[in-house]
Amino acid sequence: MATRLGTTRVISLDLESMVIKPRPSGNYWAMKHYTYAAHRGSKRFDTQGGLEGVAHVAFVNPDGAKTVVLSNTGAARKVQLRLGNLMTEVSLPANSVTNLSWV
Repeated sequence: MATRLGTTRVISLDLESMVIKPRPSGNYWAMKHYTYAAHRGSKRFDTQGGLEGVAHVAFVNPDGAKTVVLSNTGAARKVQLRLGNLMTEVSLPANSVTNLSWV
């Protein structure tokens, strides 16, 4: 049995014991990153980049804080991020989702 969000499994339930224990799936943790990054009323803004295996989406929240979510489906790697005159390099672990926020 599973709780579903659309067609994506979010929580797997272990029914082998008398106690039902939710076991979060990978999709659950990815969704947690996105809901942590994008607050109610946030606006997505355009991002550009073309690293294979790295997906990215950015938001500006109602309080003015900006956040980006980076999904790396490959090996560990370093990526550079730039917003206007600001630039940083970030290490992404293999097969990971990373949030970055700034004001």
